[in-house]
Amino acid sequence: MDKIKFVEILLVFGIIVLLGLNYYNPKQEYKPQNVTIAENESEKYHMKVFGTEYLYGEVATTFLQLLDDNYEPVYNATCWINVYYPNNSIFIDDALMAKFEEGLYYYDYVVPNVSGIYMLTTRCFIPTLHHKLLAQDFGTLTSVSQEGTWYNTHEVDNTYHMLQSNNYWLDVYYNMSNTVNTSNITDVQVVMFYKMDWCTNCLRMYIYDFVDNTWKLLPNRGSGSGTWYGSPELILSNPVDGGDLDRYMDDNGVMMVRLRTSAYRLYVDYIGIEIIAGATRYTDLIALRGSGEVHVHEPPQTELNVSGVNVSAEVEWPPEIRWAS
Repeated sequence: MDKIKFVEILLVFGIIVLLGLNYYNPKQEYKPQNVTIAENESEKYHMKVFGTEYLYGEVATTFLQLLDDNYEPVYNATCWINVYYPNNSIFIDDALMAKFEEGLYYYDYVVPNVSGIYMLTTRCFIPTLHHKLLAQDFGTLTSVSQEGTWYNTHEVDNTYHMLQSNNYWLDVYYNMSNTVNTSNITDVQVVMFYKMDWCTNCLRMYIYDFVDNTWKLLPNRGSGSGTWYGSPELILSNPVDGGDLDRYMDDNGVMMVRLRTSAYRLYVDYIGIEIIAGATRYTDLIALRGSGEVHVHEPPQTELNVSGVNVSAEVEWPPEIRWAS
């Protein structure tokens, strides 16, 4: 057999092997694909909601694009998201979506260890007034080491207030205040951008009730995404009853937000109370609503030990404790 013929045979054999490896690649079936999962048009506005398919423990991003009748980005909207487990119980309850650019709004969260179809709904108000209450003080309920201060939480800028547990869990609170007119409130949200060590559904957020002198647990919980190094930043947003804001704000305009987690470290990039107001003052107020779904898959058998993918059962930890003054 001459050399040229031998080389041709080797090339053909190599191509066959490569095709075979690609065909049997277990990741190929679960490779995320960008899809449009909801689209809505109302009053000359266009809403499109996008997402992907995910494996257990992956960081999901649901984002929507809002355009006007000329298909130009809408920047002055406020948008919320609800996500439901496959059994139709609530997973993310009325969370405020972050603004990106070009009329894009998004929310990042860790996918639970429950496979199936997660229905979601979104809504946007156009236009609104947006006010912020930022951290002006900080305190601890457990022994905590720190890097940086609460000043580092005023902007989403990848500059963190790092909190490290000296015991079994972290338990801290921020005092939030600012000069703001809170009349004609449409919505109140506690919003946080953060990174953390591994844990599952374990970051709890509370707001202080000055009438009952207790901490009120808010519905949405945050989660870790593997080790902190190289992990993406997440968002945790929780609704507060804006119609009863006097319960949660003292006479000096201070609101208190508490964070409790069993994670060893927590990196807070931004935390603030965002007050959406003034919407009903506008005669051209537009309320858009969309719906769709997110698909969650169990990892293939060969991927069960991949670092950063949590396949253990979700646990409730640390246990619920009611703090009173």
